[in-house]
Amino acid sequence: MKIALIKNYDEPSWTSCKSITNNLVKLYSDGNSESKIFEVKNKESIYSISQAVKEIEFYKPDFIIYLEHNPSPTNFLALISNSDLKDKKIIYHVFGDFALQTRSWIDLFDKIKDLNIRFICASDAQKDFLLNILDTDCISVIPFPVDEKTFFYNQESRSQTRDDLNLSNSDFVYIYTGRLSIQKNIRTLLEVFSFFNDDKKLILCGSYDNLGRPYFGQSQLKDSYYFDLKELLNDKNVIYLGNRSAQELNHLYSASDCLINLSTHNDEDYGMSIAEAITSDLPVILTQWGGFKSFAKYSEKIRFISTSIKDQGIYPNFSESMKEIQSSLKTERITNPAFYTKSLSEKVKHELNSNFSNFKLSDNFHTLDNYLNNKTNCFFENGKISHEYKDLYEPYF
Repeated sequence: MKIALIKNYDEPSWTSCKSITNNLVKLYSDGNSESKIFEVKNKESIYSISQAVKEIEFYKPDFIIYLEHNPSPTNFLALISNSDLKDKKIIYHVFGDFALQTRSWIDLFDKIKDLNIRFICASDAQKDFLLNILDTDCISVIPFPVDEKTFFYNQESRSQTRDDLNLSNSDFVYIYTGRLSIQKNIRTLLEVFSFFNDDKKLILCGSYDNLGRPYFGQSQLKDSYYFDLKELLNDKNVIYLGNRSAQELNHLYSASDCLINLSTHNDEDYGMSIAEAITSDLPVILTQWGGFKSFAKYSEKIRFISTSIKDQGIYPNFSESMKEIQSSLKTERITNPAFYTKSLSEKVKHELNSNFSNFKLSDNFHTLDNYLNNKTNCFFENGKISHEYKDLYEPYF
């Protein structure tokens, strides 16, 4: 069995997407099948993509696995449909920004509609979302894998890292890693922690973004979120470390006592940092939103906080957040291998032996495209979130 693995020649801009793609390559390469990586220069001309398709034709694979999130794979798939590869089985790993690529799928649908594609999502909520907008039975779930050489629980690292950060053994340490963004509710997280005593610490790792809540009518000025959070970050119980390498994050996960993430991001399909933290057997507090809900399948140390829809967006329950933080206890920990490639390899074999078929774009897909591409402020109308948003994203609630 021969597998062609399709990567983008250009590195992803988001750190999490880069690690996801590399880990997926390892997931398919570690099996018994023969595999080869093909880099597609999606930012260049259609001609350059067609050259890559010719190389894949020469390789004669049984399966084509598309591993990138951006740009959309539709140009590549359109060229596949016009080649000797048109009858091959194709797996497309879906990322969180799939909903933002509706226009490219509509524009090229007639060229790719007869391809045999299986969509693989990282969470149950994302699968249900796709079932809501695509007409196909070929959608399944494999969580994004974690690199076992980088992420694992390390008691020695825990002690050293806590010493380096001047944390005592009695301190209960929470950690958030990821983008510092409005939709990630970082301000709410910091406000919650401002009520607690000195024995509870919060480590923040990640860079700021300026995305705002564009689909709910809230744009954001450059660097405004940094200044919005600046005073709260000066709290003596908050440790802001900025961007950190994967190895440094593993040390910080080992040193911490609980990961907390209150995100209600519009397309929160998974959560790579959460999977990495669970690998170190870290207890986790999450909003019961989107792909986060699936993590309960992989760890018994998950607690959820409810969310609610308000006029300006979706928000975590503040009082529940306070209660969960207050009641947290330290636990014994060992490495949790749930997201390692060796744990997911059987799932991959199952997918390769599953059905593949063509697909259709449902009416909901066109409704989603209309809101994202043709309407100002998208899902935000007359001061409130539209009913269409609630219908389309119902699996995330």
